[in-house]
Amino acid sequence: MSSLPSHHVPANLLARWRATPWQTVLCLFVMPMAFSGGLALLLLVVSDPPVVLQDFRDAYYLAGVAVQAGPHGLSPMIARGTDGFVNLPIIAYLFWPLGLLPVFWASVLFSIIGVFCVLAAWWLLVRLAELEAQSAVLLLLVFAINGPMIYGFKEGNVSHILLLMFAIALTWLRRGAEFSAGLLLGFAAVIKPPLLLVGIYFLFRRRWSVVAGGALSCAAAGLLSLAVFGWAMHVSWYELCIKPYSDNPIAAFNSQSVQAFFLRMQVGLDGWFDWSPIPFEPAYWFYSTIVVGGIAAFVVLTLLMPAGRDSGQAHPLALIQVEFMMIVALACVISPISWSHYYTWFLMPFAFFVGRDDPAWSTPILRGAGWLGIVLLSTPVIADIWRSNWASSTYGQIGVSSLLFGGIIWLLLLCRVRYRMASDAHAVADNSF
Repeated sequence: MSSLPSHHVPANLLARWRATPWQTVLCLFVMPMAFSGGLALLLLVVSDPPVVLQDFRDAYYLAGVAVQAGPHGLSPMIARGTDGFVNLPIIAYLFWPLGLLPVFWASVLFSIIGVFCVLAAWWLLVRLAELEAQSAVLLLLVFAINGPMIYGFKEGNVSHILLLMFAIALTWLRRGAEFSAGLLLGFAAVIKPPLLLVGIYFLFRRRWSVVAGGALSCAAAGLLSLAVFGWAMHVSWYELCIKPYSDNPIAAFNSQSVQAFFLRMQVGLDGWFDWSPIPFEPAYWFYSTIVVGGIAAFVVLTLLMPAGRDSGQAHPLALIQVEFMMIVALACVISPISWSHYYTWFLMPFAFFVGRDDPAWSTPILRGAGWLGIVLLSTPVIADIWRSNWASSTYGQIGVSSLLFGGIIWLLLLCRVRYRMASDAHAVADNSF
């Protein structure tokens, strides 16, 4: 669990830090924070979407305003389908307090909450990965240039808030508070349904406390939503917001699933700004199914590898930790609709990679693959710049899927770490990665 050794830092610099604490604060915290904030602000300006906080203003905020009049007020937004409010109806009440404010001040408050969640997630991941100061700064820079997180923040979505929830859940799992972790992860799945795959994983691992907590969150949210909004609105919500997109993917540039990749190969640039579900042609359906099935089967086979037999535990926490990250990565890659901002969640495994001298990343090839994946997963989400370029066709069908390619690389790297843990009892016992 080591980071870069201290001899990489000049001895005289270390001496000055010991002698002048304010220089330590300035060099290790203030300047990196300022530089990282500047990078993030630059990406915020140049990347998509062109309309700031569009998801928040058009969906979350308006839902919070709508329920001021009571549950029936949400009906028009549900009727708009994906142009309205697509979450489980009860989630609208989370935004009820913001709906009391003018849209400008609600947007400012929501943005401040987002910044706090990002910094808190970074801090918790630094602690979870036991990073030293210079590695923590490197991770902060990786946060600052992360295209999916910048995109989600500018879009006004909540994936960066869920990153904090994941970090808290991992912290609670380490402390043995599995039921509380399950409650939090279940709530995350209510907000982003692809994360239900995490619940299936913990059921497979027979972590009954986590499963009970997650099931309680999901059941409570579902029953409360039915009690408040009624059956008819939920049928409408399912028919308009869920079912069409579970049957067919979309080809828009900000959809980063395997299915979306093959659909863009089918329709070309015509699908870049089309957020309606499009049926596959038989050949592309076959290719997509084979790739999704192959990735899922590879992950399942990796999970089935026995481990911990020499560590005195049925399934040690170190394995649960890396497998949890594998499942989140799998959800991003194979979900029928996986938005660009979902790939913010790859910042979790990044924290266990940057600045580490760990046997799991001991070869130049593995470290190179890790950094290649980080670069691909840091790509800014930009749409229009390529449409008039000579390379637009190639980029529109292949290059735009850089987040997906980076996600697959990192999913395979996580499987490799899991394989090492299965074959090396010491790697499990010392809680590495």
